[in-house]
Amino acid sequence: MGTLEQPPRKHKETSEVLIMQLITEIKDVASSKKIDFETTLRVYELAEQRRKNDLYVANGDIHDEQVFGMSQVLNELRHAIADLSPNQPRSSQRQDFT
Repeated sequence: MGTLEQPPRKHKETSEVLIMQLITEIKDVASSKKIDFETTLRVYELAEQRRKNDLYVANGDIHDEQVFGMSQVLNELRHAIADLSPNQPRSSQRQDFT
């Protein structure tokens, strides 16, 4: 979204150099483990899928924590506003929605 004032991540970038490095890496692993390139490539694909799944779960956990934190902030604001209004129940009669 560009609002955090941070440098762009490289998760969308690729280049011929990076591709060649990956091919060399896969060939080296295939050779050292004595398995063919296609099998090694498939293992890399499975490892990447595992990484994506882990990131998806972690992102969901972070989102849940952020939503919970925001609900706490909103409840505090609601209580502060209610405490200012003579027509609303006072703090001792609060009801939270978290």
